[in-house]
Amino acid sequence: MNKYNKLKLKTEDGAALVWVLILMTIVITLTASMTYVASQDIHETRLHEERLKTYYIALAGVDLGYASLMANSGSEPYINQFLNDSTKTVTDTIEIFDGLTKKGEAVVTLESVTVDSKRWIRVYSVGTLLDGTQSVASILRINPDNTQHTIRESFTP
Repeated sequence: MNKYNKLKLKTEDGAALVWVLILMTIVITLTASMTYVASQDIHETRLHEERLKTYYIALAGVDLGYASLMANSGSEPYINQFLNDSTKTVTDTIEIFDGLTKKGEAVVTLESVTVDSKRWIRVYSVGTLLDGTQSVASILRINPDNTQHTIRESFTP
């Protein structure tokens, strides 16, 4: 072997190691970024599921509040108490159970409000999960002149 061949072999000895390190760095970077994106997706899915559950709890609170207003209290509908007293406000908490386990609650407020110089009866419900971090509100307004005329306002996360 001549001197040139020995020199060439000595300079190419670490080339494979460098390529392996470059490829490993690329693979590790891609794996880490894919893992991060997947974990963020799982986190967002859980938040969306929680928000959806609290929305339905709030919606159930509004529906139960409306049903209680239309129910008879003695000989007349309970809504008449709100029609006769424009300052009346009632708040109640409805607990949501799954079997024997409490999962959440809806805080429902019935009150008389004025919107655009017209009096309405508002059913305001805030739903929360027991183990959640979010709450969602849902609102229903009832026209006191025609109690079948209702306006469901958009929910607020």
